[in-house]
Amino acid sequence: MTKYFKQNILKVVSILGLVLLFGGCAKDKLLLTAYTSPTQMDKVKELMAKTTSNDKYLDLYINESKEDIKAILNGKHISRDVAETLLGNVKAYLSETNFIGINQNGDSNTISLEMKIVSYSYDTSIKNMIKADLEVSFAFIKDENAKPLYIVQYKSSAKRTSRSGPQGLPSKASILSKLTKDIAEDLVLDISPTKSRKLVYLKSLPDEIKYSIQYAKQENFKGAIKVMLKYKGEKTIEYYFNLAVYYEGLASKINDFKLLFKANENYEQAMSMGGHKDEDIVKTKAKFDNFYDLIKLINKQKKSNSKANKNNGFEIL
Repeated sequence: MTKYFKQNILKVVSILGLVLLFGGCAKDKLLLTAYTSPTQMDKVKELMAKTTSNDKYLDLYINESKEDIKAILNGKHISRDVAETLLGNVKAYLSETNFIGINQNGDSNTISLEMKIVSYSYDTSIKNMIKADLEVSFAFIKDENAKPLYIVQYKSSAKRTSRSGPQGLPSKASILSKLTKDIAEDLVLDISPTKSRKLVYLKSLPDEIKYSIQYAKQENFKGAIKVMLKYKGEKTIEYYFNLAVYYEGLASKINDFKLLFKANENYEQAMSMGGHKDEDIVKTKAKFDNFYDLIKLINKQKKSNSKANKNNGFEIL
């Protein structure tokens, strides 16, 4: 997600700058692409308890009928393309995640996602300037006549000026796309895990396996893991910690979350051997745990759903 990714890159660049400034160059640093947990984790857990998807942790139904377009406009006298652009970008951003499914049928296992435009303005009254604002409310509804499970609002603004006259200003469609993408992104950050970059300080390793660190820096996590697993020497805190990082990196790279269980095993082993006294290890594992807790919950949910389906004469492959 663009805005979130940029924010994380700025943080990482700042961290690296401080490290170089104060001479902390001895440690091997890795910019690891990994998943972070949703901002609204508690709300996500509530939503998960109301859906039984075996593919994604949330199944959402979004109505795209003419009536729903009217509902999104919320009785406001604004162009239909505002609602259609919002609808398209919300669906696109949700579909990009590995965790949220868009169910076209709206069956009993899904949660309906309803959108309403709270406010919208597009102002060109000042010469060579465009100012625009959009605020949208989202409601997650399980039963039509029941209280929504979760309601949230997001707002996005845009201001553009041009020294070269009107021809230098972006089109209205471009501005509208920017506003709706910002709002869709905020929604995804709240309810879905997202990929971001985090700075990890790898530990020194024996010469026989030290080159695994270079593999990891090149995102060849499979190669790094292979090197580590072939090692016959003493397995230290440093060994288990680096191996955990490699598994976490590979899980994120190929979107195979089963590998996170391997990462957790090795993080736990490093901690049990004294890693809890190492600030770098503790910080890295704490960030991992936030997402891993959600993966455990998803796995528990899938097992429960699979058991229920087997009892009904079906088997999940």
